[in-house]
Amino acid sequence: KAAAASSADGNDNGTSAPKNISICRFLVTDLQAGQGGYAKNNYRIDLDKSKAGLYDIVSLIYDTLRKENLTYDSIYSHLWSLQFSGTSYRNGWRRQMAPDSDEYDRPPNTSDLDEGERRQLNGLAKPIVNGQRGQCSGQSAQFEFVVENADMEVEVDPNNDSSVYTRITAVPIQLSTKVETDWITSDE
Repeated sequence: KAAAASSADGNDNGTSAPKNISICRFLVTDLQAGQGGYAKNNYRIDLDKSKAGLYDIVSLIYDTLRKENLTYDSIYSHLWSLQFSGTSYRNGWRRQMAPDSDEYDRPPNTSDLDEGERRQLNGLAKPIVNGQRGQCSGQSAQFEFVVENADMEVEVDPNNDSSVYTRITAVPIQLSTKVETDWITSDE
């Protein structure tokens, strides 16, 4: 009876069933860190479509570049821009009123991309589709990305206190040594 009563009132004593969320999976390639050179890996990024945005892709890449010792810069060190879905976004044009404040000197316009205006994935003007490409360029980092899966369901632990589902995994870069015969022409 006690078990039935606890489930009836919604109290499950921390043993909630896993829940599904919708994520978007990106593959980041051609990652170059200003003067630091190229990253040794490509990266696969999974983001919760309802809570994460385009800003989070750039933020995760800057964190990764620092971990790989390819840059000492942070996402705030230089201006950068991101092109995606026919729109060009820019960072650094709005200023926070105080550190760690949610207030900015002006409201965002259509091209602003910053911590206060993340451009949430499920709220973009055009829906994200598989195969869609984007590019980020700036003084301290440049990379390209492609949408591998625009609407992927994953199971998450409802007791996990993480506010946003984000995953980044290294994908080894594979170079082919195969010679294609149609690339070779004879002198005849």
